[in-house]
Amino acid sequence: MPKFSQRQRYTLAILCSLLIAGLVLLSFPAPAEQDVAAYSTPVGYSASALQTVIGYALSGYYASAHITTGNTATVTLTLVETDLVIFTSTFPAGTFDIPSTPITAANGGTVFLTITSHNQVFTQMNVAAKIFHIVTALPFFWAGAGILGLTGLLTLAIFYQHTAAGKLARRILPVEKAGLGWP
Repeated sequence: MPKFSQRQRYTLAILCSLLIAGLVLLSFPAPAEQDVAAYSTPVGYSASALQTVIGYALSGYYASAHITTGNTATVTLTLVETDLVIFTSTFPAGTFDIPSTPITAANGGTVFLTITSHNQVFTQMNVAAKIFHIVTALPFFWAGAGILGLTGLLTLAIFYQHTAAGKLARRILPVEKAGLGWP
């Protein structure tokens, strides 16, 4: 087994760390919401009831809403094609959220939002509803690609120092000044 000098061990540790960090950042997934349809009431909207289509949602999508009412209200989310009620609840006056409600129908459907004021009292409503699905994003992809590019340049400058690419990499990265090197 060959013995490495302290400088060689230091060089290998730096290169391996950069390689691992680059690969992790390159492939680190994060869930993200992608809106498909949205609905919002005009500012100052007043009515005793609101009945509106939010949009079409496939199976596996979600519907949610942020609602402010001046009176107790019953909120219902229904799929029009099947009359399937996917969410219903009564909320006191104030601001509340409908949690992310999954669309469970096999073929999806048109999501219909109904808000009815208690005792049909005319009240002010502020509604922001949306249909979305979860996608996998790679938010650190470019950081990982940059680190892997730097690792490649370092590898050229250290291990292939006598080639044209290695000489060019040594001009870009001063590996000798950094204490990195290989005999």
